[in-house]
Amino acid sequence: MKSIKKLNTAILVLTLLLVSVLSTPQPILAAEGEPQPITVPDNRKPYISSIYFGAGNQAQRTLLRGTLTTDVEYSQYSNTLRITFKHHKDDKDNIVLNEGVLQGITFYALGTSENLIDFENTDTDLIRGDGESTLTMKTLGLSSNAEYYLNIGEGLVSLTITDQEDSSRTATAYTPAVSRQFKTRTFPQVDSVIVGSVTENYNEREPIIIKGNYFNDIVAVYFNDIPAYDVYLIEGNSIDESYLRVYLPRGRNRLDVGTYDITVSNGRNHETILLSAFSVVKEREYLPNEAERLEGKLRIGNIIEALSNSDTTLTLNPRYSDTSSLQIDSDDIFGQTTLIRRIKYTANRGDVINRLETKSIWADISLSYVRPISYDRKNDIEIITGRPDPYTTQLLKEKLKGINIKSEFINISGSGYSTSGITLSIPYKDSNGTGLTVLRYDEAARRWEIEPFYIDETENRANIYTNAQGIFVIVEYED
Repeated sequence: MKSIKKLNTAILVLTLLLVSVLSTPQPILAAEGEPQPITVPDNRKPYISSIYFGAGNQAQRTLLRGTLTTDVEYSQYSNTLRITFKHHKDDKDNIVLNEGVLQGITFYALGTSENLIDFENTDTDLIRGDGESTLTMKTLGLSSNAEYYLNIGEGLVSLTITDQEDSSRTATAYTPAVSRQFKTRTFPQVDSVIVGSVTENYNEREPIIIKGNYFNDIVAVYFNDIPAYDVYLIEGNSIDESYLRVYLPRGRNRLDVGTYDITVSNGRNHETILLSAFSVVKEREYLPNEAERLEGKLRIGNIIEALSNSDTTLTLNPRYSDTSSLQIDSDDIFGQTTLIRRIKYTANRGDVINRLETKSIWADISLSYVRPISYDRKNDIEIITGRPDPYTTQLLKEKLKGINIKSEFINISGSGYSTSGITLSIPYKDSNGTGLTVLRYDEAARRWEIEPFYIDETENRANIYTNAQGIFVIVEYED
């Protein structure tokens, strides 16, 4: 009986082993002598190494992989794409351009479906070289400041190799699919030029400001055909516009007395020209054209009025550049409706106005210890008071959307001078004086700052003492 049990156990074990062996996948072995499949070696596989784009027949700008290439120069008539392939130097006669993939290339603008590849004017022959070949394609005209997408399918170029021992055995490698996206160059948008005229002895270290948008990294500025000495681009954002800090020509290129067109250029064929937008004038003389006119001659100086906007300049008599006190009835001298009010004069080294006061229905302003900021023998000084231009005012109101504005915007700025302190007395409206705040807009930093102040409830005024220039306004935040 025991022998029968041992036999049954042995049979069971053998059965389980047999089932296990039969259920385990076995490798499929090639028949003895059967050749292994061939593949194209990595160092012989072709691929697209670079793509270039340009206006007309010049394709010089590299379209970057995996990112948006910006500021690409283009033509509105015809452009060129150049596709470069890398391959083994011995394969230049073996690579093949696949017509079906070529016809499937798409190139279109964002939001459209029209294919802009100009197949009719494209020579589809490869320019073959040792290790590198190129395909040149034409595109239709493009538009300014638009995004474009290029898609090239897999296998635009292929390489097939053959087994040297058996010509029936082959292998093929295809170029991978690629895509590119880029944005075309745009025309610069110019909104305003701050400081539209200077005297013939202008300070080369004092820039003018050109406000606007769509300035690129190679932006240049010309006065007629004379290039600016230097141009710095200050980038804006979704709220603040960009601007250019432009230093006037110097040395042999220094500007003579006269009127100049300003050209702002993003590159060839992408220029914005402002006709007669800048002038160099003789000391204490008005412009030789009709952009400005001499409004009046006073003991304190000459009044020059701009005809194109609300901007008036007092060219101060030299005797007042060094005095203990100077009081100016701003509304009377500049005109009550004039927004931008400038005081210009040439100061000698060491000249000081101990106290300069301007009075207006908008604000009373007092500047203490006004002196040249440099130690040059002669210094051009410009003090700007009053209100900003309408465009700037509208921009500032948009920045304060949702906040109650309780006064006019008051501008204190200029160039070539420093002070030991600035005092403002600004009337407020539609308020009992509680819950008010005084803000100062710093144009250089492009942000609002809260200024300390105290309220004179009797006169309905906010009184501010500061050391900083800027645009001041009284506001009331909503609950």
